[in-house]
Formats: sequence, structure tokens, C-alpha cells
Amino acid sequence: MKIVTVLIILLLLAAAIVGLHKLIVFLMSDKYMPSVSDFVNKYYQARNEKDYAYIYNTMADEAFREKVPYGNFVNTMSILEKQIGKMKKTTRGAIKATYTPEGQYVETQYKTIHEKGQNVDWFLLKEKGPTWQFVGYRIVWSSKDLKEKPELTPEDYTEMRKMIHDMIDKSVETSVVGEQ
Repeated sequence: MKIVTVLIILLLLAAAIVGLHKLIVFLMSDKYMPSVSDFVNKYYQARNEKDYAYIYNTMADEAFREKVPYGNFVNTMSILEKQIGKMKKTTRGAIKATYTPEGQYVETQYKTIHEKGQNVDWFLLKEKGPTWQFVGYRIVWSSKDLKEKPELTPEDYTEMRKMIHDMIDKSVETSVVGEQ
């Protein structure tokens, strides 16, 4: 009976510590919101201006650039632009801060409305001095979210599939997902 009581107390204590940790992480995430929001706004501005070189060379972490060739990145962004158009409005969703020996990371999601539909953008950002760089990016949309049918050629789809397979082969935290 004493052992069971001690185990229950230890489990409750462990649960309290985990809960406290989650609360601290949640409270600390607000510390990062102004700079994270600034970063994401700059990303959308550059994407709307089709300044993919700026996004790739300035906003992407070196590890991301090592895994994703520049040409693949530009092709992906071009296909994305063709599919959903320019960003019109975005709303921040969930945010999570993580602290590791390699640095501080923030994972955040944005629901985004574009000219031709809506999607969810997911960013995994690493703190880099006074700003952030993305180490992971995912955009998820489905054809039912699009106002217009995509005007992509069979070559576009072939290129997109090749890029996705290349990214998967290189085990990078980047994906473009869409339904046909």
C-alpha cells in the first residue's frame, strides 16, 4: 500500500512538473511573437513580390539551403504562386517555443487566404541573432480550398513530384502538399 501511494505521489509530481514546463513554454512564446510576426510578414511580402532569392538566401537557415537546392526552391515557389496566387490575409495560429543545446526554436502556423484559395503555412524557425531563419517550412492546401482549378501543365506536376521526392530523399523538413 505504501509503495502504491508513493508511486501515485511521484506520478502526480511528474505530471505537475510537465504541466509547469508547458505553461512556462507557452508564456515564453509570447516573448518571441513580435520578432516572429515581423519575420513572417517579411516572408509573405517577399513571396508576393516573387523575391525568392531573398527568401532563400536571407531567410532560410544554412542547413535548409544545404538540403534544398536553389533551383528546386524557386520552382516550388513558382508552382505555389501559380496554384494559389498572392497572399491577401493571414492569421497566426498555434505557436510553440522549444529550447535545445543548438539554440531556440519557434514552431508557428498561419492560416492564409490567397487570391485563389486558402491554406495553412507552418514555419519552424531558429533564432539567429536578433531575427529568425526558417529551418522547416510546410504549406498545406487542398483542391477544395481553391476557387479556381489549377492551370498547371503536366510538366509542372512532374517537376513538383520530382522536387518533393528529392526533398524526401534528403530528409528535409519541407513539403508542399496538394490534392488534384
